[in-house]
Amino acid sequence: MFRKGSNVAKLLKFSFGSFLRGLVWVLVLAGAIVARADSTNATLAKFEAESGTLGTDWAVSNSTSPAYITITTGGAGSTPSSAARVATYSVSFPTPGTYELYARVRVGPGTFDDDSMFYGNGFGVKDPTLASGWIFVNGLADKGFTAATNVVTGGGTAGSGVWKWINLSQFAPGPIFTVAASNQTQTFQIGARENGLDLDAFAFGTTGYNFTVGNLDAGADGAPPTNSTCTVNWTNVFQRIDGFGASSAWRSTWNSTVADRYFSTNTGLGLSLLRTRIAPGGTTVESSIMRLARDRGARVWSAPWTPTTNFKTTNANGVFSLSGGSFVGNTANYQAYANQLAGYVVNMKNTYGVSLYALSVQNEPDFVTTNYESCGWSAQQIHDFVPYLSAALTASNVGATKILIPESESWGSGPGLYNTTMTDTNTAPLVGVIANHNYVSDNNNGDQSVPAALNSYGKALWETEVSTFNAYEPSMTNGIYWARRLHQFLTVAQVNAWHYWWFNAGDNSGIADSSDNLAKRGYVLGQFSRFVRPDFYRIGVITNFGTALV
Repeated sequence: MFRKGSNVAKLLKFSFGSFLRGLVWVLVLAGAIVARADSTNATLAKFEAESGTLGTDWAVSNSTSPAYITITTGGAGSTPSSAARVATYSVSFPTPGTYELYARVRVGPGTFDDDSMFYGNGFGVKDPTLASGWIFVNGLADKGFTAATNVVTGGGTAGSGVWKWINLSQFAPGPIFTVAASNQTQTFQIGARENGLDLDAFAFGTTGYNFTVGNLDAGADGAPPTNSTCTVNWTNVFQRIDGFGASSAWRSTWNSTVADRYFSTNTGLGLSLLRTRIAPGGTTVESSIMRLARDRGARVWSAPWTPTTNFKTTNANGVFSLSGGSFVGNTANYQAYANQLAGYVVNMKNTYGVSLYALSVQNEPDFVTTNYESCGWSAQQIHDFVPYLSAALTASNVGATKILIPESESWGSGPGLYNTTMTDTNTAPLVGVIANHNYVSDNNNGDQSVPAALNSYGKALWETEVSTFNAYEPSMTNGIYWARRLHQFLTVAQVNAWHYWWFNAGDNSGIADSSDNLAKRGYVLGQFSRFVRPDFYRIGVITNFGTALV
């Protein structure tokens, strides 16, 4: 939950209205909004893993207590890759309705190297080489339930080497499995990824009902949930929210329709932060976009991808280039570059009427590539440069613009780049925002881990860039993945701001396609930004909703 300052009247209005009127923020990731069925009995369709049509790479155990299947070949990536690694089932459902998927699994001795699989993105036969047909499940090593009385959700703490049940629809959200009265027999598929994961049984349980381990073991009906409660603690105040946004880097023009789509709180997503690129030399092509965002209430901030080559070493190809090479840290360069960046801030204010909220020292100083604009900076160089930049901003009468560091490419790797600055009592007060990106080794599947709560040394903590780079996929399945990521960053990492990468792109690196048609992840971001405004505060809630994320 979120509140605006200490104004209880505003808080009450915000907390208990409806989504569409912008008066509440409650996000449920269990496939439906806390569903309630009319019947007092739930239905369960359980089937054994070995009962299906198994691809040739599957093996059935010799054990009968229980019999199970396991894959004989290892795999990786975002699909099962071949029909040999797919198992197909014909599932008969006793009644029509919506269902969630449960699985009984055992993770092998490789723990987090033995704990991934796929299930079909809906009923029907899927192409084993097409990622959009599959839901990726990863991280089962420390999740699940074993005790007979445990209600099975997408959480739990059961480890490796034990048989355990887990609700896959909640753990790795996918489609709502809907069974119509006209077709109560459905084809369902699973796919293998890492070997070492044993599969005993699957079950489809009625959405909204509680199934214990004992229920699932016995193939028995579950129980309707108890009355749902949500206790809001007005005095349990967490972080201030600075906003949500994305970047217009390298884009030069928008029209008012596009600007409204992204920034309007009446007809659009209501994004409240715009991240722009400072071109080498301290210029920009985004001034018109910045003004459109400003006029719709957004805060604007900027980041350089590289300084001009006179500030840099040669790159990996041995040439001076905007793409690659590192900053040359000396007194003359620190002063000259600080003056140039301060001049950029002044120009934005005096020429275009845009007062920059923050200024980054460098985009991804720990990722130096010759494929596009980049520049390496060390932790010591960032520390040494910050006083020059602060003094230049103050001398130019734009000292209110916050200095932002370090914008590392990975969320957890950033402290090494900013600790040197933040542990020095002379430089720490000059910094306004600690920020990092959230890229990982597999940026087609995206980060599957819970983001760490980084030490921000009392400064605002921002996530400033993340996306995946696979083919454009605008579905709600993808949107739910990003809803979970946003919720984790707000409630675990406790960030003050969160940004996607681009506004629009031809692949998944934008919240919209190249024609600015929004993907579902764009609407998800808007559910946060439109209703959780800058200077709101997150406050504590206690619910009995299970895995519903409130």
